[in-house]
Amino acid sequence: MKKIHAVLGLYFIAVFTTPWFVVLPFGLALLAFSERYIIVLIGAFIFDTLFGAPVPSLGGISYVLTLLFLALSLLTFVLRRRLLE
Repeated sequence: MKKIHAVLGLYFIAVFTTPWFVVLPFGLALLAFSERYIIVLIGAFIFDTLFGAPVPSLGGISYVLTLLFLALSLLTFVLRRRLLE
């Protein structure tokens, strides 16, 4: 349990201080090893609010990391339910 708290702390430190390619592995680790979907989405939303730039090829969406983590959260939720049933 302490490892999850350490990864969670590193995730939120990374959200405020590092680029997206550092935030992504911490978020993926939280999704893979815990069921803290909403915390990962909140961190991604904060990151995109602070540092997100509109992507013209995606129609001007500036919340790309949030959408990515939303899709990954749904995928891991469905896979956990299917595989652990």
